[in-house]
Amino acid sequence: MHGVKRQSYLATDGRIKELKQKDLKRRVHVHVSQASVQGQQAAARAKIQLSTTDIFKRFQDGIHAWELGMLNCSSPRE
Repeated sequence: MHGVKRQSYLATDGRIKELKQKDLKRRVHVHVSQASVQGQQAAARAKIQLSTTDIFKRFQDGIHAWELGMLNCSSPRE
């Protein structure tokens, strides 16, 4: 009788381990997907920031070119 009890205990212990492992896998998956989303958001923010600086630089270049045209000067920009 004692052996049977022990066996059923082991079966539930194994089941608990299995459930814990499944839960851990699910948590890891959720964590990875969250990290992925955060990474994509960071990349999008960086891209926006880059395009803003690019636009600003082009704007500055345009003003500089306009100033050069107004001054009628052909010296290259430093």
